Amino acid sequence: MFRKETRNYLRDVYDHMIRTLDTLDTLREVSSGLMEVYLTVVNNNMNEIMKTLTIIATIMLPLSLVASVYGMNVVYPGTGDVMGFYSATAIMLLIAVAMLFWFRRRKWF
Repeated sequence: MFRKETRNYLRDVYDHMIRTLDTLDTLREVSSGLMEVYLTVVNNNMNEIMKTLTIIATIMLPLSLVASVYGMNVVYPGTGDVMGFYSATAIMLLIAVAMLFWFRRRKWF
């Protein structure tokens, strides 16, 4: 059907096509691996940001609790005392510093 030269030429074209497809598959795998590495780096950065935000929220939770208790319209210890505000503020700062110390001791922050 084809001449011998044509068959040789087509066989050569076929070999080039197979080699090109193999190269394409290799490059596809490499690019897929690079995408996975990039997504891993982005995910690790996101985890560090979430860790920091979680620590900040955890520190703010007890402070909000103390502030909300002293924000109620009921009689509580220190209402008539001039130092009541300062003592509540000192308690909140003490809680925040203690939590920061605890987080740093556990190497979370």
